[in-house]
Amino acid sequence: MFAPAAYRDEHAVSGQRVVADGQWHTGLDGSLVRITGSEGPIMMSAKAEYAGVRVLRVFHGDEPDVPTLAGVYALTLVLSLLCLDLTRPAGLAVLQGILCLDLIGGVLFNLTDSTKRFWQARPRAVRLAFLAGHVVQPLLLGYFLSGDLAPALSLFCYVFVGAVTLEMTRGQWNRIGSVASCMLGIFVFAGAFPPAHAWFPLAYLGKLLISFSIKTD
Repeated sequence: MFAPAAYRDEHAVSGQRVVADGQWHTGLDGSLVRITGSEGPIMMSAKAEYAGVRVLRVFHGDEPDVPTLAGVYALTLVLSLLCLDLTRPAGLAVLQGILCLDLIGGVLFNLTDSTKRFWQARPRAVRLAFLAGHVVQPLLLGYFLSGDLAPALSLFCYVFVGAVTLEMTRGQWNRIGSVASCMLGIFVFAGAFPPAHAWFPLAYLGKLLISFSIKTD
């Protein structure tokens, strides 16, 4: 691997695999790191190696543990199956299943220590882009499943404004504002969706206004 023009050297922590002095790897913060040591080979931790799987880091964070991952995946699957409407045509059922897995999994994974630390360490612009990207789910639901875009897009606008506001708060008012805005959203939007999609505003509000927006002190 070619070294970039600017890089930082770092001593690896003790772990499971020996890494030769001078070898490059992806650091826990996503940057390219060169291993250096004054006493020969250094040990790389399994958690540091995991950081190189960038796609999974978005869901799991940098330092997930196996029992937590297994438990969250199991809960996500069970809750998603409970929300699934199998009377729909196969294509629409698959789409609903993907939405269920994404939103319900997002509610749970964003409450784990690893994922929470990962997203809190991202720049604000990245966090806001993550929130803005969640316009996709209401569009898919409104266009393909419910046939009514108005409540779905209204929900997105409410959540986006609320989540951006919460980005500017910390401490107890961040937590209070997150729960209060989620409760208000439930009052406003719970009846705006047909019974088959009643799970959607609950999961959408829970993921973006509580799980993602509440900061750890």
